[in-house]
Amino acid sequence: SESSALDARRAAPCGPRTPEGYDRAALHRALGGLDGGRLWYSEDDPATVDCMHHDALQLASAAPIATTLAVGAHVGIHRALFSRLDPGREGSDRRAEALGVRYLVSTTAPTTGWRLRSEHGLGLWENERAPGLVGLGCVVETWRGDDAALRTAIEESAREDHDVDALLDPSRLVAWARPSPGDAGALHRDRASTPCDLEGARVTEVPHEAGRLEGVVTAAGPLDVVLRATSYAGWVASVDGEEVTPTMVSPGFLSVRVAPGTHRVLATVTRTPGQPGFAIVGALLFVLASLRRPRTRAGPEADRPTRPLV
Repeated sequence: SESSALDARRAAPCGPRTPEGYDRAALHRALGGLDGGRLWYSEDDPATVDCMHHDALQLASAAPIATTLAVGAHVGIHRALFSRLDPGREGSDRRAEALGVRYLVSTTAPTTGWRLRSEHGLGLWENERAPGLVGLGCVVETWRGDDAALRTAIEESAREDHDVDALLDPSRLVAWARPSPGDAGALHRDRASTPCDLEGARVTEVPHEAGRLEGVVTAAGPLDVVLRATSYAGWVASVDGEEVTPTMVSPGFLSVRVAPGTHRVLATVTRTPGQPGFAIVGALLFVLASLRRPRTRAGPEADRPTRPLV
């Protein structure tokens, strides 16, 4: 009956794998109070996945979802690297920082570098490094190649712990770039030759709505500012109001170089992927619909439609 179904739902909000001691109201409140960075959970943790989806915990989160199974979450190369946060392996706090992950939900405790924020059947953990969506680093290497070569190299690296740690090091950045003229199809790896200094540098993230990232950076030497959002052509970046061309760095984020001093770095979305194509298709459909709309005559016969033009 409907009543028994509702009782079962109350007793096990996440379904058969609802964790013991699960308190949905407390967890919804805890997730609603998150501030800064992303929230991550493992797709290999069935109880957590069930609660995030069946009990809509992902909708309760005030922080954007980083995990690969969430609606609108990362796919492709992003999926390959975001899924390798590996909270049970040492160094997960640094990998999380590189991904902009400040919080994680899990049925098991992560390695060192996390503090328990709340526990109500599921643990809500916070990264002690307190990462946000704007960070600082130094590009130490650039991988150059076409899409196929880059994708192959990244996917191969995502299989090995050592390579994952190198790609997800928040201070030592790997840039991804198109091949130079004359380069063969194979991937080329170039060590960085420009100076970079993180000593004493700091960044203050300025809160904004989605689609806009801003940070105020103070540095004694040149360095790279990482804007931890998916890199694509729709982003426009600027330093102190002057437009600059961003670099793509692992795991597919934006990065801009700044000189010593204090600078305001801003990135804004001007269009989303596929938007121009959707706009053209929408305009064509509108025109076709307009052409097919019946015309009417004025006067006594105004309510009698004429033949369509097409």
